Order: sequence, then structure tokens, then C-alpha cells
Amino acid sequence: MFVINEMMEHNIKILITGLTIVNDYSRETHKFEKANRINLLGGTHYSTEKYAPMEMCKYFNDLGMPSEFVEDEPDLYDL
Repeated sequence: MFVINEMMEHNIKILITGLTIVNDYSRETHKFEKANRINLLGGTHYSTEKYAPMEMCKYFNDLGMPSEFVEDEPDLYDL
């Protein structure tokens, strides 16, 4: 709710996140978001966070330290 409250203070209505599952932990937050017309865009953690490690590989390769980003499939369970 901390993030949602910050969004409300700044009239932000779109949250891009890696996790949108509705479960016992998140149910009340989802109800609050719906009541306040906050849109959730879920992209899985893998899909939204893979770009930083990809860039780190470029950085290490440029330093002469061989590195490789290994592609994977996103886990759609959390959406």
C-alpha cells in the first residue's frame, strides 16, 4: 500500500509491475486499486527486470570479463 498511497498523492493512475497476482496477501490492495481506478500493467519480474543484467553483461564484456545473459521464459503464474 505504500506505493499505492504515493501514487494517489501524485495523481498517478498506472502502475507497471512484475507481479499482479490476486492472493490473500494482495487482495485488499487490488480492491483499493480498483475502487480508485488505478490500472495495473503486469509484465512478470523476468520480463521487466532482464534488461539490467543484459546491460551488465555488456559492461563486463567491455572490461574484458567474458559474460553472457542466458535467455529464459517468463513465469506467467504471477500475472
